[in-house]
Parts: sequence; structure tokens; C-alpha cells
Amino acid sequence: MKREFKLGSLALAIASVFVLSACDTSINVTETDDHGHDHDHDHDHGHAESSGRLVLMESGSTRAHVYDLADDHTFDAIDLGFESAIYASPGQRYALAVQREQGQVRLIDGGFEVEPHGDHNHNHMHDPSLLSYSLIGEMPTHYDYFLTRGAVFYDGSDGVSSKVEVISDHSIGEERLVASLGLSTNMHGAAEVRGEHLFATYRSDPAASSTLPDYVEVYEQHGDHYDFVQRFEEPCPGLHGSAINLTSVAFGCTDGVLLITEDSHAHSHDHDHADFEAAKIANPEGFEGRVGSLWAHEAHNFMIGRAGQSLVVIDADHDHGMQVIDWRAEGHTDTTIVSVAFNYSGNRFAVLDSTGELTIIRLRDHDHENYPYQIQSRFEVLEHLHDGNAAMTVSAVNHQAYITDAEHNQIVIVDLHDGEIIDTRDLSFTPAGAVWLGFTEEEDDHNH
Repeated sequence: MKREFKLGSLALAIASVFVLSACDTSINVTETDDHGHDHDHDHDHGHAESSGRLVLMESGSTRAHVYDLADDHTFDAIDLGFESAIYASPGQRYALAVQREQGQVRLIDGGFEVEPHGDHNHNHMHDPSLLSYSLIGEMPTHYDYFLTRGAVFYDGSDGVSSKVEVISDHSIGEERLVASLGLSTNMHGAAEVRGEHLFATYRSDPAASSTLPDYVEVYEQHGDHYDFVQRFEEPCPGLHGSAINLTSVAFGCTDGVLLITEDSHAHSHDHDHADFEAAKIANPEGFEGRVGSLWAHEAHNFMIGRAGQSLVVIDADHDHGMQVIDWRAEGHTDTTIVSVAFNYSGNRFAVLDSTGELTIIRLRDHDHENYPYQIQSRFEVLEHLHDGNAAMTVSAVNHQAYITDAEHNQIVIVDLHDGEIIDTRDLSFTPAGAVWLGFTEEEDDHNH
């Protein structure tokens, strides 16, 4: 697949694992012009056209609002029928409104149309709209994307097996799936998609009281479906949470993190010997809890894991195990995590906490004296958290993060590069969930 990046590139943050509903979520973003180096050549604050739009759920309501950042304008509300969790499609054109209990994923067109014209694209902006096309299945619960494809994992229920549906912005526009996979039993599972390969969870004992899976399988796409390739021998008991980047796929287990990488010694297209290998990264000695949520960035080797209110960093390219991140301010041992996000270039990880402070963690290369991280800055962004709730999403084309302030009906705009509040925007409603949509100035050569 040929990909060209003209200025910015694809991102979305908060939300890798994307776990919907009560699960935690993470986000994968795509590569940038700094290519993972420890330089700040990606300090691009964008222009009006690439400011994008925010899709905001109204607190305690079934309505979604689309807010245009460049024009400081809110379009007419869209009634989704039910309260929904909100996420972005792989290309950041559509918002996925996930209604877990109702068994459907509704789709909002953010209004960003990219029309290919030879060696360049023409960008067109329209009013947002709710599509008549939707995804249907029992308990859609986990979502994540990588590059141009996203995977929705349906937990199923007693008597209804889990399934995975893979989408792209192109397939959504054509009201179809890229491909799908039906599983043998129900489980509270997860799936990650990269190119033709789909990594999905496996529950070895359907009669067990827990619906958490304990193994991972890999499948290969053939047309509109996926064929089984391999079940990895390394178990992952109590599996919960996953993330993906260019080289690795990770799943959280009770005894550590299962890391799956491409096996350079394998033979391509040999279906009796899959091109992947799995290894367990053990929990640090004395580490309490287990990693149950993971986040990754497509352009970087670092993965961030969450165990309760603790954060760990994993270098997927270097065998240094897990390292605990000391992210709390001194004297704030009771501070809890509210929302997290990678910045668009993946070299910073932001943590919004229950005191209303934002901590920006700078990730460092393995040969840097501050490897693997340092606390870049910590500052107050919200005076109070309304009912303890707030949401954070990030731009795909610059360092801006957008944080909902439900107490003042505002959006707080933060520059994650400089570590400062740069603007606030007033809203006519109380915001809850939020996601960024917009042009990413990306071409993928029509490989949908």
C-alpha cells in the first residue's frame, strides 16, 4: 500500500485500545514528519481548513453536536435516539456513535469529503449528517483502528457468538464492510487490524464463569472474510485491553502484556508457519494490579498501559520490560486518571486527572538520558470537574488537544507541544464525550 503524507497525517487520540462502553479506550495515530526522532520539527499549529470539527455528545442526552473549530459554529443537533459513546473512523471523516445495549453503531458524516484528482486531492466541506447506514450486532464493545482500517468487536451474549466487523472510511461511504469474522463463542474480547491481518481474542472454555478470553489468534483476509492462520501458544489469562503500532500488537493479561511481533525468520505465505511470534512481558516485581488498558501510536515504538491508577511504558522495539511512570504531582497520591491521549505525532502522552490538571509526558528514545520518559509540564486546565467527568480528544494535524468543561459549558484548547492553554470556546449545551474529525491530507492510493 502506497501512502503519501503532504503536511500533516492521520491521528486520533483518545481514545488503543478503543474500548467502548465501560471499558477503557486508546487511540492509534499515524506517522508524522518527525519519523519518531527526538526533534520538534512537527510544531505545526495548522491552518483554518485543517482546524477540523468536534463531535460532542450532550451530557445526559441522546443528542450529538458538531462544532466547527475554524468558524466557531455549532450545527443543528443530531438526535441519535440513545446515549452513545463516540469515536472516530480511521480516516477521521465519520464519528462512530456506539450504542452497546442497543446493539448498533450509528455513523455521523462530519462533512469532510476528499475527492482524488490524479496526483492530488480536492477537499470539499459539507454540513454534517447522520447516515442511514449503521452497523448491527450483539453488544459492540471494543473498537480500534490502524491506518485506514478499523475493527469493531461485538461481545455477543449467551447463545450469541462474538464477531468482528472491519471498516474503512471508503467502505462506510459505500455502505459496506471491508470484511468480517464470526467467532465460535461469546466473550468480552478485542481485535486489532493491520493490513490483511486481523488479530482477535479466543476464549478456550466457553463454560467458564468469566467471559474474558485467554488466547490470541491471527487471521488473514480473503475477500469479505478472514481465514484462520494461527493461535499463539503463549496464554494471556484474563485478557483485557489491546493496542497496535507499526511493529507490534499488544494485549493485557493478568500476568503481564502479550506482545506479538512479525517473525523475520518465517516464510511469507506459508500458512502452516505464520509470520508472527508472541512473547510475554511480565509485570514489574511488586507491581500491584494488572494492565487492563493499552494505548499505542502508529509512528512510535512506545506503548502505554494502565493498571488501576498506575501507568507503565513499554518499549516494543527494545526488551526493557515495563517501566512505571511516576505521573502524579507530589502530594497527590489519590489523584485518578480521567482521560488520556497521544499527541498527533506520538512523542507526547497527555493525562487529564481528577484535580483538573493536565500532565504532559515526553517520550524519549532509548539512547536519550531521560529514556524512556520525562514529565514535560503539569498545569491546571479545569478548575473543577463537573460530576468528576471530562473528555479529551486531539487534532490529527497539529498539537492541539480539546478538553470538555461541563461546569462552564466550554471547550478548553491546549497546545500539547508548548504545554499551555491557548483558547476556550463557549457552547450552548453541556458537553460530554468528544472526538475530532477533519482533513488529514493523506492519500492511500485507493487501496481500500
